[in-house]
Amino acid sequence: ADRFELKIIGQGGHAAKPHEAIDSIAVAGQVITALQHIASRCIDPLDTVVVTIGTIEGGYASNVIAPEVRMSGTIRALSPDVRRRVPELLHRTIRGITDAFGASYELIVEDGYPPVINNEAMVAHFIDANERLFGEPRWEYARASTGGEDFAYFAQQISGGFFRLGVNNGSAETSYPLHHPKFNLDESALPLGTAMLAALAVHYLEKA
Repeated sequence: ADRFELKIIGQGGHAAKPHEAIDSIAVAGQVITALQHIASRCIDPLDTVVVTIGTIEGGYASNVIAPEVRMSGTIRALSPDVRRRVPELLHRTIRGITDAFGASYELIVEDGYPPVINNEAMVAHFIDANERLFGEPRWEYARASTGGEDFAYFAQQISGGFFRLGVNNGSAETSYPLHHPKFNLDESALPLGTAMLAALAVHYLEKA
């Protein structure tokens, strides 16, 4: 989950005389549309990548062509190789559009969280501890996610396994996703999560 900041630099002017200016808002619109083609046309369809513009700011009057537009966004990828490729694809795409319209740009890409990669032995340990604790399988594999998770840094240094605790009891109140303003959880799941963490530690020490 990497972050980027982008500035589209045009040339301000009067809205009635667009030919005497370089409309940074119009260029930004083209850039935003083109960036979506990175995922659909520049990356293998079997690889996951997301390029999202989260903020955009530009202009200060309805009758003035904005001299610049500032945007920020995020890049999400599951593959380290894809993650390394995307910044250059951003530059290539933005450079092509801004050159075509006589504008320029500034792009800063900041490394964020790397992908979480579970250790197979730790996943097997989790499965064993889970089934011993509950007497039956109380787990399922989750789909890969493009959400950012700082556990990735731990998993780069030591063998790790990441799991999520299910807190949705099927009611409407507990069905909202993370970051939703109505997010709520069934707190009866919390003792199960605590027991799972304890079982993982105890069973790991038993095998050590």
